[in-house]
Amino acid sequence: MKSKVQKKKSTKVVKISSAKRVAKKKTTRAKGKSPRTQPVSVLKRLASSHTTRRVAYSILGFLALAGAGVYFVHRETGVALPTHTPPIQLGQVTQSPKLSPDPLAEEFKNVESLSFNEKMQFWSSYIEKNLKGRLKLFSLASTAQLDDAAPIVPSEYNCTTFVETVAALARSQSSSDIVKNIVAIRYRDGQPSFQNRNHFPEADWIPNNEKSKILTDITGKIASRGGVLNEVERKQVDRGKWLTRQMRNSQVSRNLATLVSKDWSTPTQVQVNYIAISQVKKVLDQIPNGTILNLVHKDDGLHPVLITHQGIVVRENGRVLLRHASIGGRIRTNDLYVYLHHLEKQQGRHLRWPLIGVNLNQINDSTSTSSLLREAM
Repeated sequence: MKSKVQKKKSTKVVKISSAKRVAKKKTTRAKGKSPRTQPVSVLKRLASSHTTRRVAYSILGFLALAGAGVYFVHRETGVALPTHTPPIQLGQVTQSPKLSPDPLAEEFKNVESLSFNEKMQFWSSYIEKNLKGRLKLFSLASTAQLDDAAPIVPSEYNCTTFVETVAALARSQSSSDIVKNIVAIRYRDGQPSFQNRNHFPEADWIPNNEKSKILTDITGKIASRGGVLNEVERKQVDRGKWLTRQMRNSQVSRNLATLVSKDWSTPTQVQVNYIAISQVKKVLDQIPNGTILNLVHKDDGLHPVLITHQGIVVRENGRVLLRHASIGGRIRTNDLYVYLHHLEKQQGRHLRWPLIGVNLNQINDSTSTSSLLREAM
């Protein structure tokens, strides 16, 4: 055993060595030789700087506004995945053979007795909650390719492809009808190509589907029933300018842009009916189940669109909900009024491109396809 004297000496040695190490660390910091500790102190000083915080907030604000500005462009081009499979003509789409056995036979049997609006509700919930069902839909369309880079049924939905797929399912009697119904909704006159795709909701998607009798704008009717005004927002849509921006961002090839720009050189004057956000609560009970809801912004002359988002109104357990897909493929269901109130509050009054109201469309029932496609068959 060690004596008391030996124990005291060893304790002193430990204390002296510890003191030396501490002193050495302090000296190293003072000379700026520590690669680990020095950057930390610099970052701390930067983080505590008032100027740095102001710059950071400015950058975050700019990114938020920029994100809102490119939202529509992203959702339209985000699903345009390149394909090297040969394109097929309209006749090959509309005359696709009946699938035997039908992979969705059980689902279509379950909706036979439902009203058309209830079918919209059923299929929107089916895509949101049934992963196996989404895989079935994706596999159904994987064998057919159009003269367009966008997949018929995407692996991840955005707001527009979600609405288009649900509407096509509701208008179909079997899986053999799904592809041709998507084509009828997505393309002008049911002719699949990049040029005919309904890129702009206010200039293409709504007017072209009204022309083909696939949908009806019911905004004015709902406003009248709720005792509120049907307001109108106008804008000059410049497809050519938008296309040039897509080409610069490598979203569209130069050859395609050159071909399409000949027909897109003249801007189009459009107008959108809407019910003001402040009045939506008064008309909630008047909005039918399965209605397509479009978010309408004020024209600021800078952004290419008025409508930035689409979803489907569903009524469940006495509540009015919005079922919609967002960037990244997430499908969710929100309380409609709470969702709109949150958007209005989030944007603030100082924003130059405010959300001003909602536009409402009703998808029309069909035994198979639109009148335009039936004529082409």
